[in-house]
Amino acid sequence: MLKSLFHTQIALGLSQAAISAALALAVILAARRRNIHLESDAAIAMARGIVQIVIMGSLLVLLLKAPRWSSVFLLAAMIVAAGSISANRAKNIPGVRKVSTYSNAAGAGLVIAVMTWAGVIDTAVTALIPVASMIIANAMNTNGLALNRFRSEVLAHAGEIETAVRLMKEERPS
Repeated sequence: MLKSLFHTQIALGLSQAAISAALALAVILAARRRNIHLESDAAIAMARGIVQIVIMGSLLVLLLKAPRWSSVFLLAAMIVAAGSISANRAKNIPGVRKVSTYSNAAGAGLVIAVMTWAGVIDTAVTALIPVASMIIANAMNTNGLALNRFRSEVLAHAGEIETAVRLMKEERPS
């Protein structure tokens, strides 16, 4: 039964790859009819894609077969990466990388910890990593949006903020 399922999954994967390659070839041929030569770019892109898929697939196989305790380190790395990515989206804010990493760790980390402790998320690596990565990705996107909104609000109200800061400085007794 398992062997049959395995062969079915391989056949499905190969047929999906063949269909994708055929569609890419159709696009290349359609472009060539219009004197747009994409052959070398498409070949490079397809080779790069295959290499990336093989590398990422191999990494996922290794990670999903890892012991349960290793997921803590993987999730910590994902939170740091999410902090870096959301910080790159909000430029010119002092200390944004540290704030982004801490906010992603506090938000996503707390949700993941509570849901795991409550038994909502199974601690098996194959269950924890996919669910936790979705939570971290949403925290990263929310953090990036909040930082962009904060930056735009500060820029839109810079005059009012500067006036309030000056008034606060004048009110202080010397």
